[in-house]
Amino acid sequence: MGGKILEYEAKTIKNEGINQGLKEGLKEGHREGRLEMLFDLVRDNLLSLQEAISRAGLTEELFLKKMNEYKM
Repeated sequence: MGGKILEYEAKTIKNEGINQGLKEGLKEGHREGRLEMLFDLVRDNLLSLQEAISRAGLTEELFLKKMNEYKM
């Protein structure tokens, strides 16, 4: 009987881990998508670099690094 309880708890913990990973992955995906949108707006001259940096909440150095790494 104790084995079934432990097995159930292990499945619960595993499922919670999977759900947490999915949530974190979605958040990261949204952040990356937002940055890509800002990069595109800057490249299309629809948003100033300084405004995009401000909206991204990053340092100028980090924003430019990520922007240069971004592949359109």
